[in-house]
Amino acid sequence: MPIYENLVIGDFLFALGLKIGARRDDGLAREHLAPNLAVNLLQQTPLDIVLGDVLLEGPSVVALLEFKRAADRRKKERGKLVQIEALLERPKFQVLRTTSAQIHFYVETGDILEGGFSRVLPYLDLLTDDPGICLEQLIDDLVSRARSAPELTEKRREQCQRYLELVCLCQGRSYRPSPGLLVGVRGDGRIAFAPVDDIRDLRTTFEKIRAYEIKLARKITLKETQDIRLRHVQSRTLRQSL
Repeated sequence: MPIYENLVIGDFLFALGLKIGARRDDGLAREHLAPNLAVNLLQQTPLDIVLGDVLLEGPSVVALLEFKRAADRRKKERGKLVQIEALLERPKFQVLRTTSAQIHFYVETGDILEGGFSRVLPYLDLLTDDPGICLEQLIDDLVSRARSAPELTEKRREQCQRYLELVCLCQGRSYRPSPGLLVGVRGDGRIAFAPVDDIRDLRTTFEKIRAYEIKLARKITLKETQDIRLRHVQSRTLRQSL
């Protein structure tokens, strides 16, 4: 039975959510991790053709992912790869070849959940037989970078932005705004959303993530302050009753 890429993408996003949303336990208290990654499912949207299936953006990580079944290996992506390679040969884009290898990935999966079920390669290597890494390793790497890697420098962020624009350009599509949503977890565990005007605008998205983190942190601090005041009142009431 075929395992289609939309099923794999759904499980990938769920696994990524499990990892990125895991709680830390230091033996004293549990706390939700900060919402430091915007996850955009683009499959079967206008951006699917323009960019790819999934776009991940955060202050310390950017990743553009294309998922394909091994049964459909390469044939759907060959034309796109040729166009990207042609643009990267131009002098003004040559510096972006390294950026491509760092943020643009081809995820190929089989129909049998055994050894070799998945392989992840830099998009520019999709026509090779390199075994790459497995999908689980990609998830671990993305979560590790989102949690603890240094924030992207201004130069790196600009290069990522230019590369996303290059991918759009090779498809001959105009660069129109593509709104999206950020999702986070409040201090009390409730889900919260925040709008983004254009998910391909890294600067705006990163600023929105940072503002959102500050907003949630303030709410958590306010709740903690209220809890402390409530405990003081309860303690004083208890002493007065004795």
